[in-house]
Amino acid sequence: MQEVAESCLNNVEIAQHKCLKDRFAAAEILKSSGCPAPVIVDTMKNEASMAYGAWPERLFIIQQGKIVYEGGTGPYNYDLTEVQRWLEEYKAEII
Repeated sequence: MQEVAESCLNNVEIAQHKCLKDRFAAAEILKSSGCPAPVIVDTMKNEASMAYGAWPERLFIIQQGKIVYEGGTGPYNYDLTEVQRWLEEYKAEII
């Protein structure tokens, strides 16, 4: 987990997206930064954001396209140690 966070540290400022093309351009910037996490682009209606309730923050673990861990809405209704335990327990399956 720490390795992913460290490889995504070179943040750049990106203007508010006005169209889907802007979102894809921002996704390409993230992908080209070397961040190993999958990059997913939401619709302009923010349908994925609305469906997963990721505001203000939310923790999900997705494995083989399925949600296998869903934390409560943050920052107070989830437990990072719970996420860490899950990742440690299932890391052999992740790799």
